[in-house]
Amino acid sequence: ALDDALSPGFTLTDEAGKGVPCQTIGRAGNTGDPWVEMAFLATEVPSLGYRTYYLRPAQQLPPEAQTEESDEPAIENEYVSVHADAAAGGGLTSTRTRPPVAD
Repeated sequence: ALDDALSPGFTLTDEAGKGVPCQTIGRAGNTGDPWVEMAFLATEVPSLGYRTYYLRPAQQLPPEAQTEESDEPAIENEYVSVHADAAAGGGLTSTRTRPPVAD
């Protein structure tokens, strides 16, 4: 649940105060306790330890996850493309990786 300081919005930071990219994937607010479900990539976590992240008050919530409706059973991003065949029980028909883009 979000307290009064965080209910208008927040940003996610690491222990050094550096902003961490995140996205909102679910939320409720008008009735009961306001809450937000979010996703982010926790990087550089020690194998036998933990890493601390902080929510800081902000003017708005992190952006919502972007999704696209499609009739084709596939998942793609800038790194990989995976396609499945629903008629074959969801078996994968193709997987492709994309080379990294040089800066």
